Amino acid sequence: MVVIAIIGIITAIAIPYYSYYRQTACDQAALSDLYNVKGAVQKYLADETLKGTAVATDVAGAVTSVLASTDGRYGYPGSTTKCGVTLTQTAGSAGNSAVIAKASAGTAQGRDVGWKLDMAGGGDPIAQASSGGTGGNTGGGTGTDNGGTAADTGGNANKDLTPNQTAWRNLADSLGITVTELLEIANAKSDEMPVSGWGQITKATGRSVQELKRLAGVPD
Repeated sequence: MVVIAIIGIITAIAIPYYSYYRQTACDQAALSDLYNVKGAVQKYLADETLKGTAVATDVAGAVTSVLASTDGRYGYPGSTTKCGVTLTQTAGSAGNSAVIAKASAGTAQGRDVGWKLDMAGGGDPIAQASSGGTGGNTGGGTGTDNGGTAADTGGNANKDLTPNQTAWRNLADSLGITVTELLEIANAKSDEMPVSGWGQITKATGRSVQELKRLAGVPD
């Protein structure tokens, strides 16, 4: 009975961790696909310029061609299917020169809103804000700022929540996961209780307890 109980405890702890790490791995696959597309776009433009077709500035056209090509001729063989990655061409600094990547098997950030990378300029992918956020934060921030202020953009939706529920929501949004996923990681029963399980959350996210409390909006 003792052995069975120990196995049950280990399973209860390990499954949420494994689920979370699998989701974050798919997030990384989506980001990797974005970088692969950007490299392929640059190769496409260079190849066409050498051919004399004068398309060096047609980044939007290059993005269209690269996304339509799945034979790997430009160094992009297609999106990561095992994570359900989808790549969508969208507005960027040069027409439709940006791409948004989502991973259906990723975290809440990957499943719902994804990341955007402008193929015509420099910089890293920008984490898109949730649909419930305000337009100002979506358009003006960097990837880090958008990810860090997700709870702020959805602040109006928190007005009917208790202080404990708001803290769980703030922390989950800042980490890019759902409240349900966060409760599983923390081994907590309900978001109506004060945020707990700091040690488990630290192990799963690599962030300090002090930083996690700041993101949750609770005192140290």
